[in-house]
Amino acid sequence: MRDQFIKTLMALANRDKRIWLVAADIGNELLDPFIKRFPERFVNVGIAEQNAVGVCAGLALSGKIPFFYSIAPFVYARPFEFVQVDAAYMELPIKLIGVGAGFGYGSLGATHHAIQDVAVMRALPNMKVFSPGSNEEVEALLRATIKDKMPCYMRLDKGAGFSLPRHSGPRAGIHGYRVKPGMTNVRAGKRAAIIATGNMLRDGIALAEKFGTALYSAHTLKPFDSATILKLAKNKTPIISLEEHSIIGGLATCIAETLAFNGIAAKFLPIAVDDKFSHYVGSEKYIAERMGLGNLEKRVAKFLKDA
Repeated sequence: MRDQFIKTLMALANRDKRIWLVAADIGNELLDPFIKRFPERFVNVGIAEQNAVGVCAGLALSGKIPFFYSIAPFVYARPFEFVQVDAAYMELPIKLIGVGAGFGYGSLGATHHAIQDVAVMRALPNMKVFSPGSNEEVEALLRATIKDKMPCYMRLDKGAGFSLPRHSGPRAGIHGYRVKPGMTNVRAGKRAAIIATGNMLRDGIALAEKFGTALYSAHTLKPFDSATILKLAKNKTPIISLEEHSIIGGLATCIAETLAFNGIAAKFLPIAVDDKFSHYVGSEKYIAERMGLGNLEKRVAKFLKDA
């Protein structure tokens, strides 16, 4: 998804001179094309993430649209007070882009894991929260942020990203894919509904096709598409959520809050990261499977049988 981010950002910057890119000493060739094409609109503040948000605030107050890009914990956690005051409280159009959602930087340890970011950013008034699961969603959401005068946080998978396969049939399989506000119905199905967000969308596709369920991509977690959840619940459709984020404060919480606040009972299986820090060292998949995201097929099969 990083490649799609910079590709889309450059296309937007070609047409809009208000777009700036701010980084904090992130050593990645990904940003080189933007730096070479728009050197006057790129700022590297060094290892000073709080300052990066402050610089973004200054740019925003000067009529610019700043994007702060870095590894996710250094976008939402380290400079949190600046994000809260300079971006959210002041209602400035600062776009916070955190790469390495979940355990994307797994081998670097818990300091580099982003498993509480949605919970933290959802709690900020005025802050929108995006979790795209495909290249199409990255592009569509970035284009939407340019038109929005409020701040937002977008978590990106560390990988190259992927594009959903397109099928002609609108009733089954992955149909013509167009990102819609809030949540997108990616696959039709009657047995149950899988709600996946971010880098768990691939797993959602595999599970939906295996079990014949509907599949929704929850690319926008704030504001949350409560209407879709209520419609599923009122139709007695069992719901399964998938996220590489803590069980607290993320997609599962969005769904549970929607059901509870509306006094509706539903069959619901939340699949998320356990409420603990990881002390494992290894790949993203290795850590995720040991932190609550293992045995997906068995867990879904049991849930559907019991439901």
